[in-house]
Amino acid sequence: EMEEKISKYVQDRFTSDGDFFYFKLHGSYGWLTSDGTDLMVLGDFKEKQIEEEPLLNWYYGCFKELLFRDGIKILIIGYSFNDSHINKIIKEAIDNFGLKFCILTPGIHIDTQLALISAFELNDGLFKAFPYSLAQLFPEDQSPSAYLPEILEVFPNNRG
Repeated sequence: EMEEKISKYVQDRFTSDGDFFYFKLHGSYGWLTSDGTDLMVLGDFKEKQIEEEPLLNWYYGCFKELLFRDGIKILIIGYSFNDSHINKIIKEAIDNFGLKFCILTPGIHIDTQLALISAFELNDGLFKAFPYSLAQLFPEDQSPSAYLPEILEVFPNNRG
């Protein structure tokens, strides 16, 4: 039943290559479960917790459906590449649907990120690595960023 609902939602909402979607992939806390208890989604049990909680399972299904479209390009921000269940989906999307991804991570973390991408055999999908922090892209004083145009070259804001 959940798969049918996800499929219908995706069919109705994920309609354009120009669509913008945001998915939060890393550990979470403060989730109120369907039975009213608090849930922390952390550690080695993430995949099981996601499968057992209808809302999280819904998000996970939508994430997979989004990546399993031909020729998708995504920007990954702040993901450690340490979650095997997420890496498995990314790898499947690379191998079967031609997914390309860019990473945005502060320069001090770039070598670690690239090593993990290689370790999980995701290199074929890596399009570009941006060694910047969000603060560098969006300065506190709201001045123009010297780095943002580089990202907008890859992800133009005038897609139509």
